[in-house]
Amino acid sequence: MTAKTIRLVKFGASWCGPCQSLAKAQTLEKFVEAHPEVELKIVDVDKKSKLADKYEVQGIPCVVFETPDKVELVRNEGALSAKQLEKVYETARKNLAEGVADDGDDEEEDDGDEEEGDDGDDEEEDDED
Repeated sequence: MTAKTIRLVKFGASWCGPCQSLAKAQTLEKFVEAHPEVELKIVDVDKKSKLADKYEVQGIPCVVFETPDKVELVRNEGALSAKQLEKVYETARKNLAEGVADDGDDEEEDDGDEEEGDDGDDEEEDDED
């Protein structure tokens, strides 16, 4: 068995057209079958609104690739084709290999320190899964 080294968290809702298209095409399920190192978690933003808030989801569908200990590697908001999902995943793998997390502490100058200041609290509240 392959160890799960990356989590794919998909945020969506039953009323969201693009979310339903993604689900109907089984894009994420097929992706995970092709990549056994990826663990899939699907979150309904209406049922898990606190979790969606914690992840700062602004639009759905939203996919977040993260490490098993919930360090964000990359995210994409909006509809995705299978090819686009592969490109986002490649960015996640690259970031993982380089030790770069997309959590405001990356190489860019505009870190989010003055916005909310709760960067370290994200891992504590994930009991809502």
